[in-house]
Amino acid sequence: MNRTVSLLWCGLLFTLSADLAGSQQAAGNIVAGVVSRWGTNEPLMDVSVQLQPSGRSEAYEVQTGSDGRFQFRNIPKGDYSLAAVHSGFIRTEYGRSRTSDPPLVLPVASNLSINGIELRMIPSGAIFGRVTDGAGEPVAAVIVRAWQQTFVEGQLAMRMVTTVSTDDLGNYRLFSLAPGKYYVSAGGTGTFPTFYSDTADTRQARLVTLTAGSMAGGINITHRAEAARTVRGTVSYSNPDINVQLIPRIPAGNQGLLVVSADIRTGAFSIPQVAPGGYILTATSDKISTRTSIEVGNASIVDVRVAIPSPIEVSARVSLDPKATSSGIDISKLLFGFHWDSDIPNLPYATYGPGKDNPFTIRLAPGDYRIRALVIPPEAYIRSIRLGTQDVLNDGLHLDASFQSPLEIIIAADTGTLEGAAANAQKRPEPNVVVALIPGGAHRQRVDLIQDVRTDAEGRFRFEHVPPGDYSIYSWEDVEPTAWMNSNFMKDFENRGRPVHIDAGVHQTISVEVIPSD
Repeated sequence: MNRTVSLLWCGLLFTLSADLAGSQQAAGNIVAGVVSRWGTNEPLMDVSVQLQPSGRSEAYEVQTGSDGRFQFRNIPKGDYSLAAVHSGFIRTEYGRSRTSDPPLVLPVASNLSINGIELRMIPSGAIFGRVTDGAGEPVAAVIVRAWQQTFVEGQLAMRMVTTVSTDDLGNYRLFSLAPGKYYVSAGGTGTFPTFYSDTADTRQARLVTLTAGSMAGGINITHRAEAARTVRGTVSYSNPDINVQLIPRIPAGNQGLLVVSADIRTGAFSIPQVAPGGYILTATSDKISTRTSIEVGNASIVDVRVAIPSPIEVSARVSLDPKATSSGIDISKLLFGFHWDSDIPNLPYATYGPGKDNPFTIRLAPGDYRIRALVIPPEAYIRSIRLGTQDVLNDGLHLDASFQSPLEIIIAADTGTLEGAAANAQKRPEPNVVVALIPGGAHRQRVDLIQDVRTDAEGRFRFEHVPPGDYSIYSWEDVEPTAWMNSNFMKDFENRGRPVHIDAGVHQTISVEVIPSD
């Protein structure tokens, strides 16, 4: 086994002596473990294992021996990240399940031996195929992308994983891919991408599934260089300052949020470079907005008529409960968001706060809304919002011509704390995994009550300032960011959470079993 410690710095390799120049501070510090193949525990030799000090560009490096073991000796104390790199495998980082996860810090103290670290490497997969035009001729130098489904604040979206260009025969190969499900697109400058198999609408795209080390061939795409669509129309409203947004129902890299301003004289607007798909068109002026569903197909849309309605004035009063009063919360600094009651991400919302006036006035278009606290002290939360006997906080706010004020908003600060540990089915602590606290019962729609944290190196977690009520606690070995905020995603895990009741001002402990990845 080669135990030579090297220093990677600015692309050059410098070999250091085993005692790191005789550093007394580093004496006795050891970081050691084993690298194996995921799923079989077969040791992997000649793997580059890199130990990188936090905040620095250089990294110490060793190679594993035939037994897959590695060891760093006489490492200066400090915080480090640890990674294993080997051809044909996905880069593996200590305590990190996916690249979107934050790195897990490995602290090294004086005269400390850290042994038994296990790094399991997953064989990488590949997707390959050919891109041709409508006549069957190869398309050279076109960009091919791999995408995966993700979530943005709990709503479905797509993120780009990697890109390649086709060769002169139209061939491509997307490589170094982790197991999972992928969308594949081909597209060039000035045109929208074509997704496998042969559609520009992401909702009709087909998935390509990879297992560890698998290859998916014959993923051929017929790329038709069609011009992007245009959406044109007119907005009518008395205020000339009008902002128009075209928001995809499923955000993806081929089509993000499109924003234009309407003509101040005529209200006309034109949105270019629109890919086929489903959208919400919103028009907003002076915090008053309206929305319209748009389906973009094989042709541009040139006569969209939008009218921003006259607003409804709402009076709202904010009160503090005794604990919030004693905490010194300043009502004038609170800020509330009035969001459309919709599962479409990125919809515009209105923000209002009491400022110097309490009660204060809110102007909103008719429709259905959810109310959240945008600016509020960490120890405080909205206890209730009522309109007479109606529970607006949990049931939502419906505005129409019959609406009568006022809204009564009560702020409380009697939160509890919850801490514990996450472990797998074998009772081993799980470091750096997500633990999510999800409200239950009548509060299920309260996304403002959802909290999430990550476990530390010993699998421990802590939630501060939890509003009283009933919750379920979940933890996953591997999960897309904010997926737990999506109600459809959570349907598959309804019976996997552990119920917990949070009492006002009480500190509680709990253990949770981590849900393994597929």
